[in-house]
Amino acid sequence: MNRQLFVDAGQSGIKVEYFLDGKRQSNWRLGPIFTNLPLAPQFLSAISELPAEYREFDSLFISSSGITEAQPLANEIRASFAFLENAFVVHDSVGSLVLNCGIGPAVVCAAGTGIVTLAVSDQGLARVDGWGHSMGDFGSGFWIGKKGLEAAMRFFDGRAGETKLLGRLVERFGEPSRAYIAVQSDEAWVSLVAGFAKDVLELAAVDEIAAEIRSEAASEITTSILTAASRVGLTSESQFKLALVGQVFSSQGLAEEVRSRLLTTHAQCEFVEKAGDLSGLAKLGDVSPEHPLWNQIGRS
Repeated sequence: MNRQLFVDAGQSGIKVEYFLDGKRQSNWRLGPIFTNLPLAPQFLSAISELPAEYREFDSLFISSSGITEAQPLANEIRASFAFLENAFVVHDSVGSLVLNCGIGPAVVCAAGTGIVTLAVSDQGLARVDGWGHSMGDFGSGFWIGKKGLEAAMRFFDGRAGETKLLGRLVERFGEPSRAYIAVQSDEAWVSLVAGFAKDVLELAAVDEIAAEIRSEAASEITTSILTAASRVGLTSESQFKLALVGQVFSSQGLAEEVRSRLLTTHAQCEFVEKAGDLSGLAKLGDVSPEHPLWNQIGRS
């Protein structure tokens, strides 16, 4: 009997899936990860919320935003479960790549509240962005949402042209002159701002300013992908897998614009569909010491 627990944690929520002998038995959606707080207690708390029959497992695979040192975290997690045989912990950029593309050559761009791009080939590994909303995450849900809120308030002030984004701001946060208080006083304010990206991307088809924000986001995302690919030697002639994953790419308009921009220079890349479940994270156990991903995986 092989019992596996898979955890995919981000600032918008935590997905957990339990597999028995290769078949998913159950899955859950839990509260978000806070990357400014210690991560191990948050993972342990999330697991403690599962029904009792799913709180014992042989292997644990965790992919999460906010991880800077995977090995100490894997050791800490493993020490918390006497029954656990193997623990694998990776930053969500590595998790997204392995889950959706395998172990290369490939590029993955994972865009939710934040955004990170990872490329791998036999020449090495390259990460672009994923540096948080305070100094990076260009093209992310937070970035798009903040641009949208700024545009709405510029229109409210009379500093810029009309946009339907102001109406969406009022629907979500109330009277414009007090909306910033409602956002800033909420402990989940980052998620609130990122949530406004949905409004921006929905309105892009009918609102010029929203469309401009979407186009700028597509440009930032494309730049990150091309930069990561170049850094590992993937050229316009290279064949590699490319995955666009995360809630931001549920916007068909944004995803299509990114694909169109990329295919003008990298026609050989193969766009792959998002994985249907988390079981692909088990490939973390197949990475050899010679592979560029080896040092990115915490294992215990």
